[in-house]
Formats: sequence, structure tokens, C-alpha cells
Amino acid sequence: AIAESPQVAQVDVVELEPAIITASAFFEPVNHRPLSNPKLRLITDDGRNFLQAGSERYDVIINEPSNPWITGVSNLFTREYFAIGRRRLRDDGIFCTWAQMYELSPRHIKSIYRTFAAVFPHVYAFSAEALSSDTFLIGANRPLTLDVRRLRRAFSNRRLAAELGRANLRTPDDLVALTLLGPQENHAYSMGTEINTDDNALVEFGAPRDMFNHKR
Repeated sequence: AIAESPQVAQVDVVELEPAIITASAFFEPVNHRPLSNPKLRLITDDGRNFLQAGSERYDVIINEPSNPWITGVSNLFTREYFAIGRRRLRDDGIFCTWAQMYELSPRHIKSIYRTFAAVFPHVYAFSAEALSSDTFLIGANRPLTLDVRRLRRAFSNRRLAAELGRANLRTPDDLVALTLLGPQENHAYSMGTEINTDDNALVEFGAPRDMFNHKR
């Protein structure tokens, strides 16, 4: 979907599991055949290792891990990892991460939100869709503005509008309506919660208890 945008010149995809790359072929009716897209550069590596070892700086980094209680994956939700990501951004770049709200206690949800805000000075939270428990955090070094006129120009591009339509985003107002928190609201929401670090592994070891308590 990202490679479909006419404004995107190159997409570096870092995937740890080779089987996922193989499985991509089964989804070609809906994924635009990404492996044959000249914009895309595929890297088989651990995402954190790739960011830590490299030096190239990006306009956008999108973090799409699995659940934060899985060992290895949990390292993509810590203060240290987000700091690595921030170092690899250009000055006006943005970092986006998925953050689930289901099967997690408020304490651990707030910890992820506060940890992200401890690294990025300007944080915005969006819902994936109405009433969804999937959220996305956007972090930036500079304030961001939801400019409806600029969004309207983006929606005028047919290819981009088609991709947004697959997510039930038909107009700029649909996107604005999914805004959950701005920087001040996020600060108030997560204030007083512990920061999730490599050393304390707060979410990695606490979230499994949340999952079992949720089922119980």
C-alpha cells in the first residue's frame, strides 16, 4: 500500500522470517505484488538490528511488530528501541508504530504510550477504525498539523484514495475522526506510568498475565 503512493520513491522492507516473504505470493491478488515493485528493497534481518547497525536516515519509519509480550518482539516496544528509530529519522521525519489495546491492562497500554512519548516530543494516537482496539502512534521531532486542505489534495490522487478506501477512509474527515490523542492528551493519559525499557521488560513479563486474566 505504501509503495502505491506516487510520492514514495523507495521502500525498505525489513522482514525477519523468510517464510513470510515466501507467503507473500499467496496474497498477490490484494497486495500489488510488492516483491516485483522496483521501489521496494527487501532486507532479511531483524528490524532493530537493521536500524541500530545502519546510518541511512528516513522520512518515515513504520514499526509493525507482533504482540509486545513475545520475546524478541517485546524489544520493539522499549525506550531504547524507539530512541534508535528516532536517530534514524530525518529532522522532519515521523515514526509510526502499531500499539494494541486488547488483552492488555490499562497499566501496560499506558506504559507503551508513555515510553513512546519519552522519546518523541510530539506524539499523536490514531485508531485503526471506529471502535477499534488497534491504535497507531505517530512520533515526530516537530509539531504536526492535521491540515484538512492538504489531506483533501492527497485524497484527490486516485491510487492513494483507492488504498485509503480499502481501510474505509473515504474523505479527509474520516481520517481526522480517528484521532484519539494529541501530545497534551497523551501526556495526561499516560502520566505516572512506568516507562518500558530493555532492562525492566515491564510489558514483556507483565502482558502475559494480562492476556490470561482477560481470558479468565
